[in-house]
Amino acid sequence: MKKYNLKNILVFRNQLVLTLIALVVAGQGAAQVTLFYESFENWSTATGYELPNNGNAWTAESTVNFWMEGDNINSNGGQPNYSGHCCGGWAEFDTYWTSSGQDWYIETPTIDLSNISTGTGQLTFYYANSNGSDNLTIQFYNGTSWVNQTPVLPSGYSTFTLQTYSITSPFEISNFKIRFLGYSDYGFSNIGVDEVTVSAACPPFATYYSKSSGNLDVLSTWGSNADGTGCSPANFTTAGVTYNVHNNTAPTTSGSWAVSGAGSKVVFGDPDATVSFTAGGALNFDCDIELANDGTLNLDDNNMSLEGDLIRSSASAVFNPGPSGTNTITFDGGTDQYVNVTTAGGSTPADADLTFYDVVVNNNSTVRLYYKFSNSKKLNINDLNVNSGSTLHFISD
Repeated sequence: MKKYNLKNILVFRNQLVLTLIALVVAGQGAAQVTLFYESFENWSTATGYELPNNGNAWTAESTVNFWMEGDNINSNGGQPNYSGHCCGGWAEFDTYWTSSGQDWYIETPTIDLSNISTGTGQLTFYYANSNGSDNLTIQFYNGTSWVNQTPVLPSGYSTFTLQTYSITSPFEISNFKIRFLGYSDYGFSNIGVDEVTVSAACPPFATYYSKSSGNLDVLSTWGSNADGTGCSPANFTTAGVTYNVHNNTAPTTSGSWAVSGAGSKVVFGDPDATVSFTAGGALNFDCDIELANDGTLNLDDNNMSLEGDLIRSSASAVFNPGPSGTNTITFDGGTDQYVNVTTAGGSTPADADLTFYDVVVNNNSTVRLYYKFSNSKKLNINDLNVNSGSTLHFISD
C-alpha cells in the first residue's frame, strides 16, 4: 500500500481518483526592436581623453584618436561643449586638436542583422555641430567594404538633433558595423554624437534562448539564436513559442514573470550546462513548463500559478518550492492539467520526490497528478484546497 503524505487527507490506492465537490491566444506581427544601443554614459578615457578605451567593443581608427568623451565639463581645452541629449555623456570629435582636412572614425561592435525582416533596419542618433566646415559621414559595412551613406551631416546644429538612416540590403548581415567618420576644419565647434540606436522589425520566431546575463522577465534577455543573440520576442503572450532557459547557470527574474500563449512552453534546462533558476517574484505560466536535463526550478517561496502542464522530462531535474514553505501553487487551467509527467499529456510518472507546500485548484480545473511510488519516492503536500467544481486526480504507478 502506497501512502501520500498530506496534511489534510491521506490517499491509499494504486489508481485513485479523488473528486472533491467543492485560453489566452495572442497574435504577434513583426515588431520593431532595438538590436544595439550606446549612450556613451559609461565611457572612460585614456590620457588626452581619446576614445574608445572603455572595453565595450567599439574600435577607433588609431590609438591616437580625436574622438573624445563629451560631458558637461569643458574637458577638451576650453572649446564649446554640448549638453548630452541623454544624461550628460556623448562622443565628441575634437576638431580643434585635429588639423584641417583630417578625418578620424570610431566604429561600433558587430551587430547581427541577419534575422531581421527585409528592409526594416534603421540607425538613429543625435547629432550636434554648431558651425564651421567640419562634417560627419556615416559608413555601413557590407561584409567586405565600407560604404558612405547620405546625407553627409554638415554644421548648423547648435543642439543635439535626431538623425535617421535606413539599413537595407546588402547590409542585412550577421557582421554589420557602423563608422562615424568626422572631418575636421580645425575649428572651435566640435561634433557631438549621442544615443546611437540600431533597430529593426523582427519576424516572430518559434524558439527563443536566454542570454548569458539578464533577468528572464525582460524581453531583451531573449534572442532567436542559440547563444541568446539575434531578435528578441515582442512579448511573452504569443502562441506556439518555446522559451529555452540556456547560457546562464543561475538565472532569475527582477520581479514577477508571466508567460502565456496556446501551445507555448518554458524549458528550464541546458543540455550543455547545469541551470538553476531562482524566481525573483511570483510566476504566472498560462503555458507548459518543462524541467529538462539538469535544470532546477526554485520558487524561493514565491507563488506560482500554472495553467499548463508541469513536465519533468529528466530524472535529474529538480522542482524546489523554497525553504520556508510559505508559497502557494495554483492550478488554474480549467481543463486537464498534467503534473510531473514525462511528456505533455502523457501518463508515465516521473521517478523523483515532489513537494508542494500549499496547493490550490481553481476555475473548474481538472488536474491529473501522476506519481511514481516505486523506489520509495514521496509526494508531500502541506495544505490542499480544491475549490468548488474542480477535480484533482492522484494517479500512481
